[in-house]
Amino acid sequence: MLFQDRKIATIVGMIFLAVSLFASFYAPNLFLILYLIGILIMMYPSLYGAVKSIKNLKIKVDTLMVIATIGATILGHLEDAVLILLLYNIAEILEDVF
Repeated sequence: MLFQDRKIATIVGMIFLAVSLFASFYAPNLFLILYLIGILIMMYPSLYGAVKSIKNLKIKVDTLMVIATIGATILGHLEDAVLILLLYNIAEILEDVF
C-alpha cells in the first residue's frame, strides 16, 4: 500500500496536519477530523510493523509507538501524539538513510 513507505506517510500526514491548522480558524470540527486523519496516516507504517511483530509474538519499537500514540490521542493530547509520530518517523527515515 502507498502509506507503508514511511517517507510518503510522513509527508502526507504533515500536509493533513498543516491543512487542519488552517481549518481550525474556520471550522473547528473539520480541524479535528483532518488532524485525526493526519495522525492515522503517519501512524500506518508503525501500525503495520506492530501487527507484523505481534503476529510473530514479539514486541518491537513500532508496537510501543502505536501504544503511545493511541494513549496520547485517547487522553486528548493530540499534539503529543503528532510529536511522537513525527520524531519517530524522522528517526526511522534517517536510520534508513545512514
